[in-house]
Formats: sequence, structure tokens, C-alpha cells
Amino acid sequence: MILKKNYLLVCYLMASITIISCSDDNEDVIIEDLTEQADEEDEIVEEETENEEEAEEETGEETEEEAEELSSYVLYENIEFIVDTDGLDTKRFFSSSTGNLYTYNEIDAEIALTIDLAWYDMSPSNPGFLFWMSPDDLFQDEQIEGGTTTKMENTADQMTVAEFDAITDESALIDLVIENEDEAMGPQDYPTIVLFENAAGHKGAIKMKSNDGQIMIVDIKVAR
Repeated sequence: MILKKNYLLVCYLMASITIISCSDDNEDVIIEDLTEQADEEDEIVEEETENEEEAEEETGEETEEEAEELSSYVLYENIEFIVDTDGLDTKRFFSSSTGNLYTYNEIDAEIALTIDLAWYDMSPSNPGFLFWMSPDDLFQDEQIEGGTTTKMENTADQMTVAEFDAITDESALIDLVIENEDEAMGPQDYPTIVLFENAAGHKGAIKMKSNDGQIMIVDIKVAR
């Protein structure tokens, strides 16, 4: 009878141990499942964060591109045009696409297509006889073969010096309406502003800063 009781007690203890062991195993499984779920959620969060960062970078790049487009103009400073005392051998022909000045004799067929502005100045002998010319319509000079047409406003008063200085993007230039004029400027109080539109439709403004009878110094802003 005692042996039977002891045997039942041993069976009870073994059953309890088995239940506890199974419970521990289940807890381990549950803990592992929760851990895997947490890892998966972390991966999802990381992916979402990376996607958001990529989206922000793309948005930033688009904003930079828009800003570059909005600021699409070129500034050339302190360009020195030689007063016309030596005829065709003075640097009076300007290309707004390269920023280079040329003499007439330096212009070949390739350069001719880039010339926007031609300057004529008789200041030493006639202070009032000065003006900007279209490259395809020169005054007294031999004509530029293949020269393009530029509309010049030598006397119109559309833009002030302060407005020229305030230009920070192309909007102030592209809204201009340029009418071609075939007139000399007359004596000038510097600085003064002259407007133009080249054959490609790009509009620009010239700030004539000074003229000592030998060299005229200008700044030029051109919309792209």
C-alpha cells in the first residue's frame, strides 16, 4: 500500500515536471515569435525611414534644379570695349554665349554665329555719336558674313541702374519687350542702361559704367 502511494506520488511529480517543461518550451517559442516579429517591425520601420530619406533627397534635388532654372542668367562684369579709333582692329564685337570680345578681323564663320553686340563710338571726335549695332547691320564697317540679328534699344528708358543691379534671376529680363532702334545715343551721363534681344531670343541688359574716350567699361546680364 505504501509502495502504491509512493508510485503515484512519483508519477504525479513526473507529470508536473513534464507540464512545467512544456510550459517553458512554449514560453521560449512565444518569446522567439515576439522577437522575430519585433525584428520584422524594425526592418519595416528602417525601410520606411530609408524611403522617406530618399524622397526628401529627390525633393531637394528637384528644388535645386528649379532654383537653377529660375536663376538662369549670366553676368559679365567689367568688359572693356575699345573706342573706335582704329577701325576694324579694335575689340568692339561681343559674344554673350562665350563672354569674349573680338576685333572684326578675328571673326570667322564659327565666331560670327555667336556675336550678339557690336559697339561703335566716335567719342574722341564726336562725343554724341555712339551706339550699339546689330552684328548683321554694321555702320561703315565691312559686314560680318553670317552675322545674326540683334534688336537694340539705344535710347529707350525701360530699366534704371538700380533695377539692373537688383536683377538676381532671369524673370526681370524675359518680361522685357525689346523694340529695335536705329538711333545714336548722344552724350551720356554714366552709368546708363541699354537693352537688347539676340537672334536666339535671349534678352539682356548692358550697364554702361564709364567711358573715358578710349575704353568703355560695361556689365552685361543675359537671360538664358
